[in-house]
Amino acid sequence: MECGTLGPSISALYDGEEVSPEAAQHIAGCANCREALREYAQIGVELRLLEANQMKMSAVPQVTRRARSFASVLTQNMRVPRFVAAICALAIIVLAAGWARTRAQSPVEYFQFKFFTDVSSVGGVTRVCDSGCERAFTISGPEHLPIGMMMSIQDIQGNIVHFTLRTKRFDVVPDNARLNEELRNAPARQYTYTAGSDLVVTVPGSAAIKMEGIITPTKEGVPWWFNAAFHLGENDIAIREGFLIRDGKVIAELPEFSADCGSNDCNPGLYAYIPKYGLFAIGLKPLPEAVEGTADYGQIRFTENDVKYALLAASQMTGGAQPRQIWVLHLPNYLLSQGRPGANDNAQQIGSSDDIMSRLEEMHALP
Repeated sequence: MECGTLGPSISALYDGEEVSPEAAQHIAGCANCREALREYAQIGVELRLLEANQMKMSAVPQVTRRARSFASVLTQNMRVPRFVAAICALAIIVLAAGWARTRAQSPVEYFQFKFFTDVSSVGGVTRVCDSGCERAFTISGPEHLPIGMMMSIQDIQGNIVHFTLRTKRFDVVPDNARLNEELRNAPARQYTYTAGSDLVVTVPGSAAIKMEGIITPTKEGVPWWFNAAFHLGENDIAIREGFLIRDGKVIAELPEFSADCGSNDCNPGLYAYIPKYGLFAIGLKPLPEAVEGTADYGQIRFTENDVKYALLAASQMTGGAQPRQIWVLHLPNYLLSQGRPGANDNAQQIGSSDDIMSRLEEMHALP
């Protein structure tokens, strides 16, 4: 939401009327909007004082009246001396101009971002800054090899973010000192990004990484914005803080990961290898020998050989109308070493792909 569109909501909030949760959240976290609310209150007090003074000078006997809203005071006819009315009008113009000037001089400076690959994701909130406050982090790329990234935000104007990004592939996860040192020596690439769109970042020697981001008024950002319902399209699937339950028992905790597909030709999905329980693969379209299940906002349920499973998450997991049909392939005897010789069969592995069939073929997991 933009501050310039919230004037009616600020007035309604001052009058004690209901406003939308989005408007209330923005006003509560925006210093400019809170200042505008205080200015409304100040103007209201001045108008009430003028009205009380006029009533005192009037020959009409005073009566006790119920307190009225700021809007009712503005719309009621009052006999006010012309010079007083002129002063009030001037004061309102000056206050409005000051608010607009403050807004223009105080641009929103926080950027909430998320990078994700087929196997993992990472995100955070950062701000416009000079050298010294860059954000460094790692993300797992193909074959779970770590990719180091360092972001620096140069400017935020309206809905456009200008930033630089340094990337480097590592053979093992580096400690913070090595991560920062090597990334500072890596070449920086300049990006101009429109908030809410998709961006593909290329990494030398590795697969491309996708990024999404939004502009927020506070350093806390917007909780769970990535998995909000309006971010999930018909061909999108995402998990946040998930739990896989088998007959009432939690058998795996699943961190945050997602997959999306821009066309109807592919089948985005998720997979989870769980020691002692084998491989589970979930697709939005049919998979060979898979059972049908149901996705309903924050839960996916399916039954296999009279055993009931439930995948629960902290947010909506698929786009489109809910509930919707999904497909689950369970290979209880699958081992990671089948697809990658030497892999640790006792280690849990999870991931996602915009084409789950291709991913299962690479893992030698298709029946």
